Amino acid sequence: MKNITTVFLVLFISFTSFAQNGINYKAVVKDNSGNVIANDLIVVEFTIHSTSAVGPTVYQESHTPNTDDNGLIIINIGEGNPLSGVFNDIDWAGNLHFLNVQINTGDGLQDMGTTEFKAVPYALSAPDTSKWEDNGNGIHRLNGNVGIGTANPARKLHVISDDQTITTYFQNNYAGSGSKYGIYNYTTSDGTGTRYGLYNNMSSNDATSSTYGIYNTLSTTGASGNMYGVYSYISANGTGNHYALYGYASGPGNYGIYAYNNDEQGYAAYFNGRTQISDRLMIGTDSHGRTGLNVNQKDLYVRNADTTTVRTRYSGAGTGGETEYYMNSGFRTLELQASETANTGSQIQMYKSDGSLGISLDADFLGLGRVITQEIEVTGADLAEFYAVSNASQAKPGMILCLDPNKPGEMMVSNQPYDKKVAGIISGANGIRPAILMGGEMTSDESTLSQENRYATSDGKHPLALTGKVYVYADASNGSIEVGDLLTSSTTPGYAMKVTEYSRAQGAIVGKAMSSLPSGQGFVLVLVNLQ
Repeated sequence: MKNITTVFLVLFISFTSFAQNGINYKAVVKDNSGNVIANDLIVVEFTIHSTSAVGPTVYQESHTPNTDDNGLIIINIGEGNPLSGVFNDIDWAGNLHFLNVQINTGDGLQDMGTTEFKAVPYALSAPDTSKWEDNGNGIHRLNGNVGIGTANPARKLHVISDDQTITTYFQNNYAGSGSKYGIYNYTTSDGTGTRYGLYNNMSSNDATSSTYGIYNTLSTTGASGNMYGVYSYISANGTGNHYALYGYASGPGNYGIYAYNNDEQGYAAYFNGRTQISDRLMIGTDSHGRTGLNVNQKDLYVRNADTTTVRTRYSGAGTGGETEYYMNSGFRTLELQASETANTGSQIQMYKSDGSLGISLDADFLGLGRVITQEIEVTGADLAEFYAVSNASQAKPGMILCLDPNKPGEMMVSNQPYDKKVAGIISGANGIRPAILMGGEMTSDESTLSQENRYATSDGKHPLALTGKVYVYADASNGSIEVGDLLTSSTTPGYAMKVTEYSRAQGAIVGKAMSSLPSGQGFVLVLVNLQ
């Protein structure tokens, strides 16, 4: 075990320049026998107390120096690994301060004692008044802040101008081959709060002329290299938000970022890479404060190199806008129109690769919707038409409907065998969906629909399968049903049965069985074919 003592040779302030703002500490480290501890890695921990030797800790840091051949260590207090507090925030002039030293040579920290700082360290709080404070010229230094035009600077550099049109002016006359900056700002990634490379806060409540947070002009005459009015670059990984350029505006007529260019070959703003707009991007002027992407009386183009792939016109053929989509070859293949003509509704035109019309969807052709194409393929199973059902409480998908003799134009659930009034089967049973629905409008409130009546209309009509394949409720008590059997109505309301009396079945056949039912009741897949 190495018990140690320290012999303090020198303790003084090193303040040879403004950048070196610390306390130079020198000591020789010996063990309890007076032997120098040479060429050894040790730990030194400094704690600065305010008011008294046991007063509040205002700063603490640690160092890991190596002793030299003579056991000497030289350390600059204020440049170690901070454990608590900020060295530059110590109010040297406001209170007495005391330094506690602890050293660890391998057996843990040992307290070397606490001593009071004398006059020399307090030079840290004494500014060079001949250089930094000149009330006649409006230059001040207060608590480490420099003020120009203000005696109470709130930042490291605080400039106020009450009688000049330009508050700060920077001129760079460098003529070398290296990069040249009027203002260069570097912000580290340390800390957890929001970080700004350049932050501007502008108040113009009483301004009657243009007011700019940042205004930059470039003269590019004769220039062959890239020139930037504002250039911002971010290269960092992290979980927070990082902005190369961030603009915020509150109130009508205000712009977070405003760019102007009067030459069609130039760029008011140029972004190479992804650009994210969290609220709205204004192009033109919108007096209604609409959110999203607002383009006022301007066409919008999306390009692949020099080829337009999407074009949105603010005023199309009718009374609204239209959007056109193009292949990379420049060939138009899709056109969306808000209005085909001045007095009609929307239209969608889809073109083939040879330029001919493939599909036309017209929402308002003589007051009716119209589809024009050469071939239609649907994934459903039957063609159905909506009809009112007089005994609707009994009706459900898969039941046979017959013409209601007492209510012309309406249907009823079948209730007798070999009924020549059979008209079809209610579509939608057992997971088979109709392909085409005619003559009705399904309810828009899907929450009121169940699996059994999901195709019912708002006025209670049901889709009657006129052709195609559907499932039908069937009863095998009149004989087992095999594939290929003809089906007709039965004594069970809404149920089909196998035809066994062909003389009675003429005009009462609803279709042909495509699956079997050996006994009892259940679903049978049927090809609807009235005979």
